[in-house]
Amino acid sequence: MRLRPVRGDEVELLERWRADPDAQGRFGWFGFAPPGALRRRHDADRLLGEDRGSGHGTEAQRQLAAYLFAHTPVERVEASTDVDNAAEQRALERAGFTREGFLRHAQFREGGFHDLVLYSKLRAE
Repeated sequence: MRLRPVRGDEVELLERWRADPDAQGRFGWFGFAPPGALRRRHDADRLLGEDRGSGHGTEAQRQLAAYLFAHTPVERVEASTDVDNAAEQRALERAGFTREGFLRHAQFREGGFHDLVLYSKLRAE
């Protein structure tokens, strides 16, 4: 798998998807964003901080952790996901992350607060 920056001509399509609750799915919809927010982020950092997969999450998370350990002095990489998002929890575990516990009411989504599951991966793992 090779990750790449988002091209400028792709931002409009991403903005349309982001504004569609059905396209985002149950765990991805956080409400409407200000118009042009993705364009501004793209202009600032080419959207390098966000990624989504279609069954490629495990490999993307594995590669991201490996990259961070190889190119930075970080000792620990953290990830969190909704307690009901079993698919993401499996992906994190397959990528070598360890389940550490819960973050109670840590995310506001769908009109209420939701608990998250916290995972980490250490440099030595």
